[in-house]
Amino acid sequence: RMAAGGASTNARIAPGAPLGKPGIVEVPMDTGAAVWSRLGLEAVSYLKVDTEGHDLDVLHGFAPVLGRIGFVQVEASMNA
Repeated sequence: RMAAGGASTNARIAPGAPLGKPGIVEVPMDTGAAVWSRLGLEAVSYLKVDTEGHDLDVLHGFAPVLGRIGFVQVEASMNA
């Protein structure tokens, strides 16, 4: 489940939020490797991940195919 509001860029994961509450939507999720397989990909030259602090989780989902990605870009900041 995610909290989302119109065209807002502040959408976020909201696992405990009740469905039916305004702005809460059910979003299907899958791993990057599962999507890779479904699409029948052999290799990807560039993967950009910008998931607001969930980048490592996303990369874990690509683990079985990371060796077939030429370059991975993630957003990182040095906040405590």
